[in-house]
Amino acid sequence: MAEYRELNISDLHIPYHDPYALDLFLRVVQVVRPTAINLIGDLCDFYEVSKFDKDPEEFKRRGLQPALDKWFEIAGEIVRVAGSGCAVGLLPGNHEARMYKYLCRHAELADLRALQIPNLLRLDELGIAWHEDEISVANGNLVLKHGDIVRKESGDSAKGELAKERYAVSTLTGHTHRLGTTYVTTRNGVVMGQENGCLCDLNPKYIKRPNWQLGFTLTLHWGKDLFHLADVPILGHESHMKCVVLDQMVTL
Repeated sequence: MAEYRELNISDLHIPYHDPYALDLFLRVVQVVRPTAINLIGDLCDFYEVSKFDKDPEEFKRRGLQPALDKWFEIAGEIVRVAGSGCAVGLLPGNHEARMYKYLCRHAELADLRALQIPNLLRLDELGIAWHEDEISVANGNLVLKHGDIVRKESGDSAKGELAKERYAVSTLTGHTHRLGTTYVTTRNGVVMGQENGCLCDLNPKYIKRPNWQLGFTLTLHWGKDLFHLADVPILGHESHMKCVVLDQMVTL
């Protein structure tokens, strides 16, 4: 058994998350009993402060405070199920950056501490560590980021993230809403790039039949620098969702 186990999730886009996928993930937490859970960006959608045109009906139906309240409820459940022995960390994605960009357009509000992302998300209350840009694990051999490269096919974006790091380290990134793995052999050994999947609604109003996959990543560690990344696709629909992790089927 690995000495150290991490679960990595991203792209929930609360309140546009998939509640069934989230419930399945919570069951996986109970099976894996992770040492750490890493939340690697786009946990909240921040629809209300985006620069894009808003759907009037959607705008009236939703609200930023209810979305933040839903985040707090979901994050609290993740922390509770994970238990006191599990460290939970969060880094922002481009959707959290929507709030920062909103403040840049309204500079008179920018110095309000209450509007800073860690405070809006109430991370101190939740006991979740804040990471400004990335999380480095496996003795620096694996870097977790939200990512910003999007290419057409599964795994291509991960290869782009590796190239951005000059193939010096392995990478785990979200952002694309896809699962994918790629390997590159360098003069210093093999590095791998992993795309983390998503836990959001796969049928948003603004795009038809997107090439997205529900899922997340399990990282297994042996010692300080030996690790293995395993993608965990979520199969099925709604209450029939299931996945396989650590050779065990997990169902709703």
